Amino acid sequence: MKVFIFLFIITHLSPTVLSNERISLGGHASPNEWNPQDAQEIFIKASLNGSFVSVGSERGFIGASLAKSKFLFLADFDPEVFLFNKINIALLAISNSIEDYRFLRLNADFELWKSRAQQNNSSSYSEELQKISNWRLWNEYLRVHPNRNWRVFHQNTALANNNSLFFDGANYLWFQDQYEHLAKLAKSGNIETQLLSLDSKVDLQKLINFHRTKNLEIAVFDMSNAWHPQYLSLQQLSELMKVTSGVMNAKSVLLLTNYARPAIKEIYGGSAASVWEYFGFTLEYIMQNYNSYDQFWGEKLRIYQMSHETKKRLLIGKPGGLMNAPRNKCEVFYIPKLSL
Repeated sequence: MKVFIFLFIITHLSPTVLSNERISLGGHASPNEWNPQDAQEIFIKASLNGSFVSVGSERGFIGASLAKSKFLFLADFDPEVFLFNKINIALLAISNSIEDYRFLRLNADFELWKSRAQQNNSSSYSEELQKISNWRLWNEYLRVHPNRNWRVFHQNTALANNNSLFFDGANYLWFQDQYEHLAKLAKSGNIETQLLSLDSKVDLQKLINFHRTKNLEIAVFDMSNAWHPQYLSLQQLSELMKVTSGVMNAKSVLLLTNYARPAIKEIYGGSAASVWEYFGFTLEYIMQNYNSYDQFWGEKLRIYQMSHETKKRLLIGKPGGLMNAPRNKCEVFYIPKLSL
């Protein structure tokens, strides 16, 4: 039987695992890509028989809860995110309810973490809850001095204020079905996290070997904005697609995100926020409309460069939609009214 995996990868920090003294949980571990619910239409239309591969931080847990994936594989280049993932998997595994999980995450002291982890070792990451240094980091960056991303994510979306709506329908801290799905995965040992990098051929081969060993195909490959040139070159992007396409099918989806940069004060009011848009391309669409992966990625990178030179908003596809039909003029366009 084939199963779903949500694979989570990021590419721009050293793979060396740093000591806790040099790690924070207030950087890339915090959920800076808001409105992830906008990608749900893409998740629903993707093939159900495969894995979900993604970059990000909380977006991995969020995406798996929205896609209802059967296995969650979180891989990341960033030691900060890697540590967060291990702790969060363990908290989900020992939790008894959504209310209990929120308490463990937002209020519980170290002694409770430790005792509950010792009583429930269903997760291979339970030992992370028995390290006082991990509790201190978590307490400092998620509770005592959380950045804006953590503050917003921890708010109850049922309150329907401007901030909580950025995760409305996509926050497993407050939506029962999403929490239950992730907790079930964690308790059954179906969440894995590893340190991997998209620009490493060795790490890409690990990704492929894992899928082949488990007899899995990639259903969704969520790259977030890791396709931007500051992270991966055209050659690296093409190599990535050549390798991963070996465990994809025609309906597999490549998910890309881009920072919309609209006039946020006019739209949402208040201070600036991270507003992202989501674009899906089936492998079939790419193969039918481009002669090579170089051509596909070359076009996307040229659009990205143009958006910076013209200071216009960038759309590389249909926001929130899935490009699985013949290529058309709407694939690339600008909206000048939302210029910088």
